Amino acid sequence: MISYLSVSILWCRIMGLLWYSDDNVYNWKRKLYKFYTGLIIFMEITMSLTEFIALFGSFNDAEEFANASFLLVTHICGCLKMINIIVKQNVISKLLSTLLDNNLQPRDDNETKILSIDGGRIRKVTIKYNFLVTFTISYFIISSLIRDIPLHQFPFSCTLPQILSTGKGYWVGYFYQIIAYYNIANIHIAFDILLYGLLMINCTHIKLLKYRISKINKYIEKMSYSKYNNNKKQIEYYYLKDCTKLQIFIYQFAKLLNGTFTYSIFIQYFVNSIAICSSAFQLTYTDTFSKEFGTLIVYIICMTLQIYLYCIFGENISSESDTLTFSLDEWTSLSINGKKSLIIMMLRSLKPIKYTCGYIVTLSLDAFTSILKLSYSIFNLLHQ
Repeated sequence: MISYLSVSILWCRIMGLLWYSDDNVYNWKRKLYKFYTGLIIFMEITMSLTEFIALFGSFNDAEEFANASFLLVTHICGCLKMINIIVKQNVISKLLSTLLDNNLQPRDDNETKILSIDGGRIRKVTIKYNFLVTFTISYFIISSLIRDIPLHQFPFSCTLPQILSTGKGYWVGYFYQIIAYYNIANIHIAFDILLYGLLMINCTHIKLLKYRISKINKYIEKMSYSKYNNNKKQIEYYYLKDCTKLQIFIYQFAKLLNGTFTYSIFIQYFVNSIAICSSAFQLTYTDTFSKEFGTLIVYIICMTLQIYLYCIFGENISSESDTLTFSLDEWTSLSINGKKSLIIMMLRSLKPIKYTCGYIVTLSLDAFTSILKLSYSIFNLLHQ
């Protein structure tokens, strides 16, 4: 399963988020990579500070405030995502290493098909989301090159030292902003496609468990007639043990994954509310045929899709785990102890897996509806 996340892991490494733990990597390479990570952190945090300072001069004007906060909140959120992955290096490595567990390997053609289909979906989401965010930031940059350079303006609202605002220093400040925003966009991509992939893999785990439980009777009957396995109770014991271990793994994986990223998702949830409403507010006084209008439309689509994917994957996992109880009905050929084991599994599955934002908001389609309502409320507040 870890092969489905190869693009996500590579993207995180390119952005300096996942350090190499391989013993074959030379010590000087580790130090150089950490220096590279520190350089990106410094660039993004200083960029956020310059935008934050610019925000103080716009409190009395709603239009200027919307312009100043337009991308600031997204930039700050990206910085927090970056710190989240760096701080949780060991936990993320543990999550990824668990995907190599032998219990997750396919046992027959149907399981191989389940993994293949879901693996294809992970790759499609990764590629499409990557393309959308890359297109969005590229659209921003190209529009800025056409619009801002002739006027000697910066692409984003910020307060830079005087030396970087005039003469040749302008070009340093301009391309500093471009590089910083290009990096933060790629940090968002790296974080999001990694988390999307892990959420989809957790859903795949549940599908595997449901399939294995549904085949208990057939498996036991098949192995009971084998000349090498004629002890039916022993076969039943090992098969149910295998299913129980998978169920425990699923809940532990979900708990560890949710605990690792829950606060970043929580921040993203409310940041997107602000970003969507600020962009919508800017649309109200932007010319429909201007370059800025197209930029805002693309940005709103990107922000909306970003939080929608979190919510829909959380909804899918909850739905799959909630229907697990309905697949635990293979009683006919089991012994008394086997039936007791299935009852215990059924009781555990009565509490479906739920991913949360900061342990407050549950990721679901209802949460997505709520964020749209919150964005609309903030939009009305800005108008007043």
